[in-house]
Amino acid sequence: MVDRAVVFCVFPKSKVGKPMFPAHIVHVTLTPDPAQLATFHTAMEGVQASLPQVSGCEGVRVLRTEGSTPHYILVEDWQSQIQHQAHLDALIASGEWAKLKSMLSQPPQSWVLSKV
Repeated sequence: MVDRAVVFCVFPKSKVGKPMFPAHIVHVTLTPDPAQLATFHTAMEGVQASLPQVSGCEGVRVLRTEGSTPHYILVEDWQSQIQHQAHLDALIASGEWAKLKSMLSQPPQSWVLSKV
């Protein structure tokens, strides 16, 4: 059996004279607590809309697996690691990261990706 995925896409911003491949790509896997699924889904819709507005974010793809245990996967494109870290620091300082983590059934997993 193959799991299907639901995809929300906000494509990277097109910048004249800038490389098409982002300098810093982050993959994050989040597994919501089943009791928090509806609230978490709404939060991910918010991320899809707001993250591309953050300074340095070139775009985000928010994907959701379908199946008994849904996982949300974010693939974030950033101009630099410094801008990504500044965004994370702001999320932590505002309490938004703690709010998001409280809706998870397990710790988030993340990786920095590079082009092959």
